[in-house]
Amino acid sequence: MKTFAALLILTLFSTSSGYNATPDGPTVVSLIQLIATPEKFDGKLVSVEGFLHIGREAQLLYLGQEDYKHGLDGDALWFHLDENMAKDASKLNRNYVGIVGVFNAMHRGPYGCPN
Repeated sequence: MKTFAALLILTLFSTSSGYNATPDGPTVVSLIQLIATPEKFDGKLVSVEGFLHIGREAQLLYLGQEDYKHGLDGDALWFHLDENMAKDASKLNRNYVGIVGVFNAMHRGPYGCPN
């Protein structure tokens, strides 16, 4: 079974806009950091970038488009769509995005995937 890390979405922003962590803001991390050391970020507000795929049964954030094309789901994050993302799903799907959310390394969603 493939392992997934999880991200609960709070807001979405364009990767072209700059962002920095502030004392009250998110910690900027890579997908690799979240996958390799999920316990370090569990319950924390994080900012991460990647290639977004919004499917019927799963929403995944990949390291890049090639990972999506080759189905490298073990190197992706599964997450919940918030209302704003759901409204813009067709525009966001299969694009590079930046996401800010509370990381949850423990909760399991459909098919045993964390969410």
